[in-house]
Amino acid sequence: MRPDGRTVQARCSIEARAAAGICETPRERTVRAAAEPYAAVAEIAAGGPADAERLLLRSGSGAGSAAGH
Repeated sequence: MRPDGRTVQARCSIEARAAAGICETPRERTVRAAAEPYAAVAEIAAGGPADAERLLLRSGSGAGSAAGH
């Protein structure tokens, strides 16, 4: 979710495998120059062989600040 409350949708496919997969966001500028930059990340993982049927989705986002935090 963007800082202004709107959402952004990214479509990508990640193969089911033991190693982590990566889905990169567009590299072109998606925020107007006057808007604050923000970042978002999502991780889909299984705890191990016993948890192969259960996946965990962790996600988070944050807006940058003038101090760069």
